[in-house]
Amino acid sequence: MALVICLAIALVATALTARALMTLRLARADLERARAEYALDGAQLSASLVVLEQTGSGRLRWAMQAADETYDVLAEPEALKLNAAALLVGDDAALSALGAPDPDQMRGRLKRASQDASLSEDEVACAAPTPAWRDCAGSAISSYGQADKPLVPAPIVPTFPTDLTQGSRAGEIWRIRVSDRLGWTDDRIVRLTGQADHPTVMLDHRFFRRAKGGDLCDRILASLAG
Repeated sequence: MALVICLAIALVATALTARALMTLRLARADLERARAEYALDGAQLSASLVVLEQTGSGRLRWAMQAADETYDVLAEPEALKLNAAALLVGDDAALSALGAPDPDQMRGRLKRASQDASLSEDEVACAAPTPAWRDCAGSAISSYGQADKPLVPAPIVPTFPTDLTQGSRAGEIWRIRVSDRLGWTDDRIVRLTGQADHPTVMLDHRFFRRAKGGDLCDRILASLAG
């Protein structure tokens, strides 16, 4: 009887320990995510000021240093992208290159999602079940796009003028994506205000963790640009 009692106590202790370890792991994961969200929010502010200073209207990509961290920044003017409504008559080959295995099915999903409101970034990213589409479609397609075909120019490194031209890009809508070295990514659609103290108004927001490694979109988007 004593042996049975000891065994029962050991099992309970093991279960409690396992539960405590799981709780600890979840707490650490939540802390890591919260830390990343806070840091990336600050990095977004710095990135938006760089975009506000530019005189061109092409895609931008650069490595940014902030608070002893290196961030990968991608900034894209939404007006240059394929309008989501144009997908109904879009080029199947281009959509397949972006990772849509069934362009007609993807169009149907986007059409249903856009009936009541503008498509969100999540709705565009989830319209086709492939990593290529999820990661790359947002660079070619947007509810704010004004193009009738998906042509994506190669990104350039921004210039860094010393004086901010107030209001130079006011009203423009851009996508700004900032990622840290661990893959945590803050992806926003913003309207530029032209004001250095409050440079953007956020229209849409995704926060997620990307897989490590090279950006698989570079080759795909280059084929659309060519």
